[in-house]
Amino acid sequence: MTFENANISKEEYVAYRLGEIDWRYKPMSNCSSQWTIDRERNIHMRCVSRTVPPDMGPHDPFWLFYWKTDYVIVHAQVTEHASQSNGWVARTILTKLEIPMALKTHKQEIVNDIRDAMQAYGTGGVHCIAENFQLNFSVAYGV
Repeated sequence: MTFENANISKEEYVAYRLGEIDWRYKPMSNCSSQWTIDRERNIHMRCVSRTVPPDMGPHDPFWLFYWKTDYVIVHAQVTEHASQSNGWVARTILTKLEIPMALKTHKQEIVNDIRDAMQAYGTGGVHCIAENFQLNFSVAYGV
């Protein structure tokens, strides 16, 4: 199976215990009600928007990437994007990765899956407007 973009149903919200995850990031953040998910491999990705006031620091969105048994926190920066004849091209750099110790030996596989999930997410997950989306994905030095 591959990644797909979907709104999270009430049943999935309960089954995946997303309320507990969302609670960790409130009140300064807003977790998305959609995800990019590979149901067969038990992997999903959701954006978390930091809603901090400007005087408390930068707006720094990040991704919660559930990889089989635990969450990885992903920071990625879109450095370029452009529309091109019925599609979009974006350059995204993985700038920070917080991997739990139990998953560290799977780092390269996790990075590959993050790239694939970002490609599927496109320009906005379920709200993606591009018929075609090309992702140029790279990993920052030291990540």
